[in-house]
Amino acid sequence: MRLLPAALALTITASAAFAQQATVSGTDGNNNALGTVPCAAPGAALQNCHAELRRKEGGGVTLAVQIPGGDVRRIYFEDGKPTSSSSPTPISHEVQGGIMRIFIEPGEVFEVPADAVQPQ
Repeated sequence: MRLLPAALALTITASAAFAQQATVSGTDGNNNALGTVPCAAPGAALQNCHAELRRKEGGGVTLAVQIPGGDVRRIYFEDGKPTSSSSPTPISHEVQGGIMRIFIEPGEVFEVPADAVQPQ
């Protein structure tokens, strides 16, 4: 009986890895990166969340983060600053010691290296 939960966990892990690989192959090759960033849903503690950083021609950057609960939040940057997100609520940010904290009301938090979202 204990083998069934282990096999199920292996399947979920493999599926998540496959989804990430599909995302990589679907990018345009312009310095896109996959990894994790600390993020939190309203009322929850920070945890590592899957993220993809996509660079656009002209210097814009989009950060796509899978937030707790499974939704994907997109954060759009211009000139190294977050300008909007896929949420209709207000966005703000602060930078401390090279880490940019992004706040999306009513309580989402994301932490990224400030250098990562600078135009190249």
